[in-house]
Amino acid sequence: MTIWAKGAPLMALALLLATMPALAQSRADLAMRCADYLKPDVSIAACSAMIQARGPGDGDLSEVYKNRASAYRNRREPDKALKDLDEAIRIKPDYADAYDARGYIFFELRQNERAVQAYDQVIRLDPKNAGAFDIRSRALSRLGQFERAMQDHDQAIKLSVFSKITADDQARRCWNRAGLGQLDAALRDCTEALRLERDNAAALDSRGLVNLKANRHTLAIADYDAALGVEPRRATALYGRGIARQRQGDAARGADDIEAAKAIQPDIAEEFARLGVR
Repeated sequence: MTIWAKGAPLMALALLLATMPALAQSRADLAMRCADYLKPDVSIAACSAMIQARGPGDGDLSEVYKNRASAYRNRREPDKALKDLDEAIRIKPDYADAYDARGYIFFELRQNERAVQAYDQVIRLDPKNAGAFDIRSRALSRLGQFERAMQDHDQAIKLSVFSKITADDQARRCWNRAGLGQLDAALRDCTEALRLERDNAAALDSRGLVNLKANRHTLAIADYDAALGVEPRRATALYGRGIARQRQGDAARGADDIEAAKAIQPDIAEEFARLGVR
């Protein structure tokens, strides 16, 4: 997946394409431009031209709709992207890549139940897709289904082309174990994560959660400070620090942290409630 981008209006690019030489307007050229969704406006114009033409030899167009959806996503238009992915799946019900793209958009929108459902389909169609297990694991963790999240994460590592367990992997295991209340095991995972990468924000944040749940509030605040030193807008670290500060009697600064976290992630209180922190 790529960073969202903006560009010139679609109409202007459609007119530009229309004025190009006939050779450049061949189906192969349009297909190449359609697939270049890192240039969203060019991709949308070319894909739209292919959809409108629907000439002999265009095939089922499912990939065209999927590519245009990726371009819409990069242009920060998720509703249009999802509509195109629905059409790609209608045309080709076993199109794993389209379910994958749809699941990731739901994940980005924090529609986690829908993300899990989409990745269920991806894994049914492509059971060796490490990325699908990885993102489903993240969505399950957000939903408080920590045991399933750990199982999916382990499967993602097993299927990955990289055999080495990273600091981020250890940090996520720490987070999920903290959610399950397995604080000693979680702390060991976080310790290993920080041994691998001492400034890993996810590991510092996860260890902050472990200390928060263990009522070691001074240590939790120190971990959250360190995590925020690496990622100043990390909502979970801000919220956790806010709770720790309030528990230590620093109501004003705690409230400031909590409000800052909610501004970044509106559902942050619900996520922490599923972690057993209120």
